[in-house]
Amino acid sequence: MTWHVWPEHTHVGSRVITVPIDNKAGLFLYGSVHLVSYEKRHHANVYSTVEIKESRAPILWRGHLKSHYLVGESIVQAPDDQVAYKLHYERPYKGEIDIQFHFATNSELPWDELNQVLSGIALSVVSFINIELGDLLTPVAPIQIMKVTQEGLQGRSRVKLLAWNRGTLSTASLQDVVNKYASIFSSEDTLESSGAKLRTALELYAAHFYERPMSTRFLTLVMALEALTPSRTKSKMALDLLEQWKQQVSDLKSGLPQNSDEYSSLEGLERELLFRRENSIRSQIRQHVYSVLSADRHPDASGVAQRAVQIYDRRSTLVHEGTLPAGELPEAEKTAKEIIELVLEAMFRRAQGN
Repeated sequence: MTWHVWPEHTHVGSRVITVPIDNKAGLFLYGSVHLVSYEKRHHANVYSTVEIKESRAPILWRGHLKSHYLVGESIVQAPDDQVAYKLHYERPYKGEIDIQFHFATNSELPWDELNQVLSGIALSVVSFINIELGDLLTPVAPIQIMKVTQEGLQGRSRVKLLAWNRGTLSTASLQDVVNKYASIFSSEDTLESSGAKLRTALELYAAHFYERPMSTRFLTLVMALEALTPSRTKSKMALDLLEQWKQQVSDLKSGLPQNSDEYSSLEGLERELLFRRENSIRSQIRQHVYSVLSADRHPDASGVAQRAVQIYDRRSTLVHEGTLPAGELPEAEKTAKEIIELVLEAMFRRAQGN
């Protein structure tokens, strides 16, 4: 959905770009970005949702279901449910556009991995346009993947099913959970900064349910784990060594003019040494997960802490390289969710004194 008024019946395409999927395996997508506009909204009906009539516009699923429960990009269904669902397709509304990526690949990719890559491309184009043109583009439909065949375009869009047991809650269980929440967030411990960190982690955990892109859900879960982790300083030996270096830098600075490049460089190094007093976030996460689960008497606290480090490493790869090796993201998201839930549950019990 656009906010600005775009030119009607326009199709513009980019030159070919290359999108890496797995550099080590030599997997790439080769394609071009296309923007396709249809009927524009006039100022009088700028807020209306009127379906356009032109036949060349694609008929797409908007990602909504009236009769089913959606979480992220999955339909939730109890394991014993036998429920049929039907996707409702319709044409764009006035003021909506298509962001298309016409591509070829040097290797056949599973649908999940292809969906992940194309979602990333689409959202990056949306963000780029919003920044460059000052628009407020918002997605109104999930990625729809079409394959070119001799018979024409064939849809490859799918819907994921998430099997989840359905429980029956009692009034007593609801009363118990709100009492527990009140107990946790009124205790002396959680009145301090630890309470703010816990609430922030819960906000991030809640946010991941609303995100469609798997990479965004994964990063949000890792952020929740980071929010829970307190800062810890290094050992005394390491701190003493850092203090010696800091003193050497300070001595060098004292003989330099404050407006010189050398003075600025040493000042930056001094700030860096101060930052290095704290352990790396990676080791902080490992120590925090282990200490929380050990105190909760978890039988595999060490193993979970090691998996948390591996998850953080995958987060670093995704952030710094922009991608993860094909197929790793679904398992990484699942593991991150399991770890943050274990840590949060253990922290809830500790806050209640159990």
